[in-house]
Amino acid sequence: MKNNSLLHLKEIEKVLKETITELLERSSDTLDLGASFLELGINWVLAVELVEAMNQKLGIELGVEVMFDYRDAKELTAFIFQQYGKEDLSKEFPPFADDVRLSEEGNSSPDSKTPVSVTPIGRDENHKARWDRAGPCPDIAIIGLSGRFAGSPNIEAFWSHLQAGESCIEPIRRKGWLTHSHSDPTRANPSPSKWGGMLEHIDQFDPLFFNISPLEAARMDPQQRLFLEEAYKAFEDAGYCAEQLSDKRVGVFVGARASDYQEQVLHHRDSASRLSEMDSHLFLGNDMAILAARISYFLNCKGPSLTIDTACSSSLVAIHLACESLRTGESEMALAGGVFVLSSPEFYVMTSKINVLSPDGVCRTFDNAANGIVIGEGVGAIVLKPLDTALSDGDHISGVIRGSAMNQDGKTFGITAPSMLSQKALLADLYKKAAIHPETISYIEAHGTGTKLGDPIEMKALTEAFHLFTAKTQFCAVGSLKPNFGHTIMSAGIAGVFKILMAMKYQQIPPTINVGEVNRQIDFQDSPFFINTELREWQSRDGSPRRAGISSFGFSGTNCHVILEEPPLQKQRAQKQAQPYAFFPFSAKTKAALLQRVEDMVKWLEKERIARKCFTCARRISRKAHDFSRPLREGIPSRLGSII
Repeated sequence: MKNNSLLHLKEIEKVLKETITELLERSSDTLDLGASFLELGINWVLAVELVEAMNQKLGIELGVEVMFDYRDAKELTAFIFQQYGKEDLSKEFPPFADDVRLSEEGNSSPDSKTPVSVTPIGRDENHKARWDRAGPCPDIAIIGLSGRFAGSPNIEAFWSHLQAGESCIEPIRRKGWLTHSHSDPTRANPSPSKWGGMLEHIDQFDPLFFNISPLEAARMDPQQRLFLEEAYKAFEDAGYCAEQLSDKRVGVFVGARASDYQEQVLHHRDSASRLSEMDSHLFLGNDMAILAARISYFLNCKGPSLTIDTACSSSLVAIHLACESLRTGESEMALAGGVFVLSSPEFYVMTSKINVLSPDGVCRTFDNAANGIVIGEGVGAIVLKPLDTALSDGDHISGVIRGSAMNQDGKTFGITAPSMLSQKALLADLYKKAAIHPETISYIEAHGTGTKLGDPIEMKALTEAFHLFTAKTQFCAVGSLKPNFGHTIMSAGIAGVFKILMAMKYQQIPPTINVGEVNRQIDFQDSPFFINTELREWQSRDGSPRRAGISSFGFSGTNCHVILEEPPLQKQRAQKQAQPYAFFPFSAKTKAALLQRVEDMVKWLEKERIARKCFTCARRISRKAHDFSRPLREGIPSRLGSII
């Protein structure tokens, strides 16, 4: 409970100074309270202890996020006084720069829980006019998708694991990795974790399909190879062949980071041998600028081609930048996504140095026993078009991006420390700009890494931002896929997008697993959110479309949020009267590949409408492919015989 008696400024200053002195076990005479908390030596552990001590001594309810948003004793004192004091500090402490003003009337400071007088869109003309001035972004359609994650060679398998609440995190079985997994910190370059959500068969690739020589392919970072495959599959899923994309303004935006694959190729070679082994294939195959460029080069796409590194927010930032490119007309179609694959234990060793890995290999997002992240691998891509264009072109639409935005934390507790105020400002600004009322959001896919401090900060920002618009509580489910697949770093954002798209498709919200006791630093009771821990039907509200938000925050300080909506109802191309037969074209470069495609199609048809797939297949048949027009008797599954 909050202290009912208002606090004096001097009282707050005195208690804060005493508490810092006690925690650091130093004389108050030697402390420079004008220095930042980081400069004083207050780490994350001491930051939690400081907040808890201040709450107990002053009878207040500070959250741990204040230590990341207010850098020194003076700023923290001003904040506490702003919340619980009774004097006018306007002269001594000017208003904070992070204030968010959503309208001229009403209290909308970032630290106020009093909701702004905002009426849901369409209920009030004056309110509607205010939102219209913000300039809602043109909607972007998602018309194709493809991806791979741990235990999931495709998005349907990925969804089945989420739906069942299954974890795909397992002990790492890659050769040579166990030598780096040890709990003894005195060993050379140890990693305390031997678990991960790892991809299978990352060494397998068909270079000739992409007109790449086997030698060049062997020297390419697996990330380049995997993203090239999934990008091609995403365009296939959208129903576009290479000829249709050639010479068009198709943008490519990829979240990725350089790996140490080049070092693995040159491993154990002496200096002279290393120099002789270096060639153009090794150079280009490991340069991140080339990762995105390979897609543009292979398909002759003339739009922007960017590889983006903002750490964990990279793939969601890639999606945002792709949307912006479409909105400005710079691109007429865009591919966006991300890839993260490890070539050695190096990343594990480096992350262990900053103590972010879960030592027992279990990610516990929102749980009080959360003890760190679990690393995963993943690759995925989506194809985007302006919604109006996609509807007129008859594209199949998997979902709609109603708005996206990104910002930066700036200077915080430390260069990798998050900022609740920046996250909050991002959310508030985006929902206003997109003209989407938060009450219409029924699911949030959180960044949710499963760290003791990161999860409370994220939920505090979400709660504060939504409270600027509404006083309603417990109306929006929140979850995270990281307990299922691990933190897939550069591809974390695209993984969350896949989860939401599939949840909309099947109208179900999958459970967030590994939640026992809720993190005591998170107040869900008075927030708009509740943790979804079971598979539930995703009901539409008052006939309105299902909407969700997804957040992705990089330790670089770059934050991104995207608002997704289920696809609009589209007119069916099929004739009203049922036809006795459907023409089902298949195409591949070899007969073996063709038969494999038929087998894959049989499995796929168990869940999809035949008419839509026939149209898509017919549309994307490539002139370069080998069409086996005569009936294929040998090898065709009997389940498809009645269709062909």
